[in-house]
Amino acid sequence: MRIEYRKGDGGDNGWSSLNEEKGNTVAMTSSLVITNELLGYSTMTYQDFTPLATMASEWQSVIVPADSPIQTIADLMNQLKNDPDANPIGIEPQFGNDDQIAFAQAARSEGIAASQLRFFRYDDAPSLASALQSSEIAAASLSSSQSAKMLTKGEVRILAISSEERLDSMPNVPTWKEQGIDLVFPHWRGVMGPKEMSEEEKRQWSVLLSKVSASSVWKDEMKKNQWTPFYRNSIDTIKLLESDTRKYRHFMNE
Repeated sequence: MRIEYRKGDGGDNGWSSLNEEKGNTVAMTSSLVITNELLGYSTMTYQDFTPLATMASEWQSVIVPADSPIQTIADLMNQLKNDPDANPIGIEPQFGNDDQIAFAQAARSEGIAASQLRFFRYDDAPSLASALQSSEIAAASLSSSQSAKMLTKGEVRILAISSEERLDSMPNVPTWKEQGIDLVFPHWRGVMGPKEMSEEEKRQWSVLLSKVSASSVWKDEMKKNQWTPFYRNSIDTIKLLESDTRKYRHFMNE
């Protein structure tokens, strides 16, 4: 097995070559395969590929520097209401991703329109962390696995998590819901293949990914990365992509 990482364009660089590959080739995917097209960054949709499985989900978090005077998500929202220009929010690596959409939805529930918010985009997590420490941004919206790593280093405080209930791995981090923001926002990741996969290839990958999802190695990996079990087979993954396309289109229209 050969693993190749292609950086840039929120996944589009890798996905654009998937249908050109010969042999048994697959790619990791996320909601960016939906939002890239909705925002005009790409002409590709999930229908240009063969969705094989959804493997896991994680959650969105909001962080501030460890020494920030902002103590709660309510503090942050109040500062954004009073002076959004002075309190930019950092995201990475792409505008229109779950980091930005989740935060915009949370702010909207507090009466803050997305058009009022300033989002600064960074290419990767280290750049985002550096901007946070230098006060270039007031806070950042990012995945729970990324924020957990920064928390371990003592660099940040996590103000909120987008899960239904507090995570066992972060028992001291309150959910948005318990802080009065009624929003639960999962960030899933899956696997897809070229559009013209043979039925035999589809079957082989479906069996393999199902076995992976049930394995102890995968369960350990999910625990290590703060992920939540979210396995969906190919048919249910297509249903998820259809429903999420409607959801994201609704978010963006708002």
